[in-house]
This record gives sequence, structure tokens and C-alpha cells, in this order.
Amino acid sequence: LTLSSGGIDITSITTNAICNNDISTWNGSICERNDAKILLFEANPTSIFKGKSSLLSWKADTNLVSSCTGTGGIGFNGPQILEGSASVSPTETTKYTLTCKGIKTTSPDAIANATTRVVNITVKEN
Repeated sequence: LTLSSGGIDITSITTNAICNNDISTWNGSICERNDAKILLFEANPTSIFKGKSSLLSWKADTNLVSSCTGTGGIGFNGPQILEGSASVSPTETTKYTLTCKGIKTTSPDAIANATTRVVNITVKEN
């Protein structure tokens, strides 16, 4: 925007927004929500034979998350670090859930799921 008035050119105007700091912050052009974010949560492999293991891996946004909790089975129940991995050996198909709390108390929790499918093989004799 260029305005001319009495020989003075105004070539830029800076605007600052007032964001609700409990739920958003100014990024230079818009107010962005401060919601907790899980950037990655996966099981690898997603299918295993009974007695084998799968690796759960996760990463939460450390700028927006204060703590995470895992549920689903042995090796992944309770408090979890914000970025890590855990080896799990379920005996049946299991859904694992990672729930992360935001740094702002008004932020909704971030929730992600990963499933490890256990394949059972039955051998029949002829």
C-alpha cells in the first residue's frame, strides 16, 4: 500500500493483532491456536506373529505439549516422554493410545492411536 500526502510516501503499514493468549499466539500474520500436537505416533510393524514384538514410536510438539500418557498394554501404560519409542509384544490385537496435554490449561488434549495386529497361525495336520 502506498499513500501519498504532501510529499510523504507511506509504503508499509504494520498491524499487530491481539490474540487470546490462553488459546492462541500471533505468528506474524494470523493468530495460531496453541493446541497440543502429536507429530508422530505409529506401530512398526503393524502386524506381528504371536510372541513377536512391534515398536511404537512417537513425537509430540515440545513447544505445545507438557506431558504425555500411554495406554493399551504392558510396556506402554502410564507417563511417557515427549519423544520416544517402546517395544511391545501383545498377545492379541491391541490398540495403543497416546494422550498429550497442552502447555496451556485451556488447550484440548491431543490424542493419537496405533494398532498392532497379532496374527495367529494354526497348522493342521493332514
